Amino acid sequence: MYSSNTPIYSKFVVIPMLVLSGWVIYSAFLAILFVCITAVSYVFPSSMKYGIYVIYAFLLIGILFTILMKLSIFFERELIPFINTRFMWLKVFAPIARGLSKLFKLDYEKMVWTIITISNDFVVNSLKNRTVKKIAILLPHCLQLESCGRKITTDIRNCARCGKCVVDNLINISDDYKIDIFVATGGTVARQQIAKSRPELVLAVACERDLLSGIRDVLPIKAIGVINSRPNGPCVNTTVDTVDIENVIKRLKL
Repeated sequence: MYSSNTPIYSKFVVIPMLVLSGWVIYSAFLAILFVCITAVSYVFPSSMKYGIYVIYAFLLIGILFTILMKLSIFFERELIPFINTRFMWLKVFAPIARGLSKLFKLDYEKMVWTIITISNDFVVNSLKNRTVKKIAILLPHCLQLESCGRKITTDIRNCARCGKCVVDNLINISDDYKIDIFVATGGTVARQQIAKSRPELVLAVACERDLLSGIRDVLPIKAIGVINSRPNGPCVNTTVDTVDIENVIKRLKL
């Protein structure tokens, strides 16, 4: 559905990385809590035993949270009440997980794309039985032929519609389904365009690293990432399977 030719890791590889990254953060929190309780116990010695109970309570909460987070990621559904699991692991845990992937000699881009794929499925599952009324397509400027003189970074409708790159097909999809479509030259421009359009869902096309960064930047807006193909290397005459884009729109029953 989201570039099927892209290899990804199994959830049984990704989930331990995300959980381990969570415990790196949580262990630091428990260490700080222990130091604070120890400092207080010097002034109020009788408070130490209550402080230990507090640490045990937070430890149990952490274990319960870890179990629920693992189940949420495995089933790609929100299972923790009052907490946006996708927001937590994309904003907090994923950056550490990427670092841990290097430590365990895992393929960095493969790991990133796996996280994006799980995030995509989270979004699709959350939108089941719902009609998404406003979608925006966000594209990288490198989809346009580098030799083309009709620059589309300010307005994609400047496209000559010659059919030599996929931009023409993407404009057709935008017209057919009456959805907004933008070209972004960077993260700041992308955020500005999304803020102006205010869509319910963003379909973003980019390479692995830019996609993960972009999906995190537009939170809490839901975003689905579609990876681009780079036959000529990064950022030059890239392309994307427009069938992927249209399939996502059809699946959401726009």
